[in-house]
Amino acid sequence: MGVAVGVAEMKIMGSEAGFAGFFEYKMKYNSRDRMRRINKIINLGIVLLCGVFLGACGGDDRSGLEITSEPIAKVYINGMDSGLTKYKNTKLKSGETEIKLVAETGESWERKINLEKNVTTVISWNLKENSGYILSMEKSGKKASMLINSNPGNAIISLQGDIKNKTPANLENLEIDDYKVSLNFPGYKGLNLIVKTVDNYQLIIDAKLATEKISPNQVTPTVSQISPTIERVKIKETPTGWLRVRETPDNNGSEIGRANVGEIYELLGSKGEWYHIVYKGRQGFISTKYAEKVLE
Repeated sequence: MGVAVGVAEMKIMGSEAGFAGFFEYKMKYNSRDRMRRINKIINLGIVLLCGVFLGACGGDDRSGLEITSEPIAKVYINGMDSGLTKYKNTKLKSGETEIKLVAETGESWERKINLEKNVTTVISWNLKENSGYILSMEKSGKKASMLINSNPGNAIISLQGDIKNKTPANLENLEIDDYKVSLNFPGYKGLNLIVKTVDNYQLIIDAKLATEKISPNQVTPTVSQISPTIERVKIKETPTGWLRVRETPDNNGSEIGRANVGEIYELLGSKGEWYHIVYKGRQGFISTKYAEKVLE
C-alpha cells in the first residue's frame, strides 16, 4: 500500500486498472553498505495486489502517490493537470491534497486525501463502476495494525480467509506478514487485497465496493428450470427458549437480537463455534451449540 519515500521503491506492473492480470513489485532496501533486492512476481487473476514496505532511512518532507484507473484518466492534483494514469510521483509535498480523475468517456472522481510524510499513498479506481480503494499508512509507534473502512459499511472483513469483524474496524497487534484482506457485502462485488504490515505503522484501507449488476442478456432462471438448495440453520432447544445473535463471532460481541427456538435463518458460513447468518436483514453470529443445519 504505502512506501516510504527515499526508503523503499515499489513498482506495480500489469493491468492499467490494477484489477487483473500479473503484478510485479520490486523493493530495494539500502542498509549501510549493503543492498538487498527482493523480486516477486505474483499471478493473482482478479485479486488485487498492494505491497507495503518501509525502510529505515529518508526523513525529508516528501510524499508519494500512485494512481491507476479504469479507464485511463487525466490526473489533476490541486487543480493542476499532472498527466495520465498510471501515475506515479514520489516528490509531492505532504499534507492535504485534492485529487481528481477525468476519463475521456466523461466519468470522473475526486477526493481530498492526506499525504503522509515519507509514505506513498496508492489509489486504484474503476470510474465506470465508481468503486475502488485508497491505501495509505500512518505512524502509530505501536505494533502493526490495520484500519479498514468501506462503503457500504458493515462489510464483513476476512483476514487470511478467517472472518474478523465488520467495517469500520481497527485490527490491532498484527504480526509482520503478508495478509489477504477480503471485504464482502450482500449485493456487492467482493474486494480482495494482498497487503504487508509494518511495525510502528497503521495500514489504512478505505474501499468502495462495486454493486453487482445483472447483464441484460442474462436469462433469469425460473422455478421450473432449477431446484435451488439453500443452506439454513434451525435454532435448537436452549435453556432460555431463545438464542443471542451477536454482531461478531465471540461471546463479547454486541447482541443485535434474539432468535427463538425453531426459527430458521439463512446460513452464510461458519467460523469456529459460530454460524454466520442473516438475521432480520442484518448479518450476525450464533453459537453452533444451539443450531443445526437444514436444507430447504
